[in-house]
Amino acid sequence: MSLRTVVCLNVITLICFLSTLLYILFPNVFTPTLDVTLTGVNKNVVQTRENIARTVSTTASKPPLSRKMKADNSAKNQINRHYTFRDFQKSVCVKRFKPAENSVYHEEKKPCPTKGIVTIVPVGRTGNQMWEYSSIWSIAKNTGLQPYLPLCLKLKLEEVFEKMQFPSLEAIADCPFNPNSAVDSSAKLSKTKQNIIIPRAKFYIDESRPYLKEIVKEFRFKREFVDYAQSTLRELKSKLPPKHYTFIGVHVRRTDYVNYLKTSYHSKPATSQYFQNAMNYFKKKFSNCIFIYVSDDPTWCFNQFGNLKDVFVPSYKTNSSAADDLALMAACNHTIFDYGTFGEWGAILAGGHAIFYNGKRNQPRRTQKFKNWIMMK
Repeated sequence: MSLRTVVCLNVITLICFLSTLLYILFPNVFTPTLDVTLTGVNKNVVQTRENIARTVSTTASKPPLSRKMKADNSAKNQINRHYTFRDFQKSVCVKRFKPAENSVYHEEKKPCPTKGIVTIVPVGRTGNQMWEYSSIWSIAKNTGLQPYLPLCLKLKLEEVFEKMQFPSLEAIADCPFNPNSAVDSSAKLSKTKQNIIIPRAKFYIDESRPYLKEIVKEFRFKREFVDYAQSTLRELKSKLPPKHYTFIGVHVRRTDYVNYLKTSYHSKPATSQYFQNAMNYFKKKFSNCIFIYVSDDPTWCFNQFGNLKDVFVPSYKTNSSAADDLALMAACNHTIFDYGTFGEWGAILAGGHAIFYNGKRNQPRRTQKFKNWIMMK
């Protein structure tokens, strides 16, 4: 063996010896670092070897869950998401539907219901809110269940009307609530302990009709809106010769609804001719008719009819709220409207005769709800 070979073997032996010595003294230097970034539902979950070993050890010490146990746990987790009426209320009172920040409200606490309750998932503005209240009323009457309003719905209604009769869910907020046993209509009710949650935008008009006289009494305008309506009518009368007049409230909905009709129903909004035809109908039926237009587009109303001596558009140059407009419609004798729940309630509160637009959005069934309602093109 040559000298060079002997030297090389000695060097290799020395390197191996030193490496072994370093590994014994500093083992962490030779352990690779786990650096993993996980994406998706369980991202940012990174475990060292020790954590993995601990997890495996713990799992091995527990018996596996049966299918039934897994199903039971799944159901419990589902219930725990809405385990009280407060949780449910928070889920339906979405941000865009919350009342004004300065609203102050106190609800007297009630015992937890021994039977089921009736409530609703609210959506929309004043007209929708009034149908939601009516739907809760009628279903509660028909089933004997207790009516409760989501707090946001009650507060919104009480911005316009005096204190509503039904309590809010705040009164039973801490009571347990099982959404998995709830149904969405009285037809599906199988036991009196079940809750009925009326779905969003589901209005029980047929069921409400027998109770409308009672329900209308609930919608008592706050004093400020009554004063606005009465002062507006007095001002109009002061500009007219002293006679007995028949006031017809006319509701025109345009702005956002024009595009909604086009995209959803391939339909056009009510034309000026429709309103003219409706006014002519009332002129033939009653004497000394005065037409009071309320609208989300008062400029359109004034441009179309402002030159007529028997037409007034109070909000053309002065701002009015939706509550002002509804109170003014309610103070009139009869109603003309094109579509929408706001116009419907203006007609219901006014009583008398009502004419509504024969468009794709309005179904003929509306004429069957109220005997003095007429559909016109």
